[in-house]
Amino acid sequence: MANMRPYGPAIADAIERGDARRLEALVKQAKALDEKQGGDLSKAIRDGKAALAKLAKGSSKSGGSKSKGKK
Repeated sequence: MANMRPYGPAIADAIERGDARRLEALVKQAKALDEKQGGDLSKAIRDGKAALAKLAKGSSKSGGSKSKGKK
């Protein structure tokens, strides 16, 4: 059986948590697996790349992670 992993949910979780390091690793792994297997991980890869760009913008403006909710 091929080495398959559910990258869509993992990427969505990393996006929700704002975990840029994990998100970058997952996108890289998903892209490599997509190329190797010829599967369709393009949406997860696009979502991950877009979120990385947003996280990079946000961290350069605020100097760190953003927190949601009231204190």
